Amino acid sequence: MKKFSSVSLVFSLFAIAAGVVNGLLGTGGGILLTYALAKALPRTKYSPKDVFVCSMTAVIPISVFSLFTYPPEMSPSLTVLLGIVLPAAAGGIFGAVLSEKLKSVIVEKAFALLIVYAGVRMLIRIGGIK
Repeated sequence: MKKFSSVSLVFSLFAIAAGVVNGLLGTGGGILLTYALAKALPRTKYSPKDVFVCSMTAVIPISVFSLFTYPPEMSPSLTVLLGIVLPAAAGGIFGAVLSEKLKSVIVEKAFALLIVYAGVRMLIRIGGIK
């Protein structure tokens, strides 16, 4: 029987934290997973794009489980859901195709800029500045 390593324990804690963040905020779990995977997976074997794909794949079930724990009255209507999911799916396909054409360093920098932008916007909103 393989021994459970401290790296596995740390990664499991990150995964739990990703689920909690995703359940609380509706998003953000993928950011924690991306960070944890980038630290846990050897760069010689996995590219940054591999890390993004893995974390996004994990976000799908996290989001589905989070969705089903909310009360039914909080669920969006089917019309709203389709109006969000279908364009987002098209954007996801476009982004995945584009990601294959871009260098990993560009994808990493774009991800970092998006995180910084989102953080600054949230801080501005909390401060009441518009």
